[in-house]
Amino acid sequence: MREDREKRTKIDALDLLISVLREHEKSLDRISARLEKQLNRLTDAVTRLEALRMEAAARGKPKRKQRGRREPSPDGRPG
Repeated sequence: MREDREKRTKIDALDLLISVLREHEKSLDRISARLEKQLNRLTDAVTRLEALRMEAAARGKPKRKQRGRREPSPDGRPG
């Protein structure tokens, strides 16, 4: 009788664990889908920016200075 109860308890625990893992898998699938959607949006944005940059270069507009980079001083000293 006690062995049957222990087996049933173990089976119930395994069923619970399987249910939790399935829910976790569904959650990960949703997160993955959202990340993929964001990556696609980012890729589209980068493509559009590259096209705009090429268009601007074709018109002969000067390139914008990149942020965070300093021009070297005329005498060669930093900053």
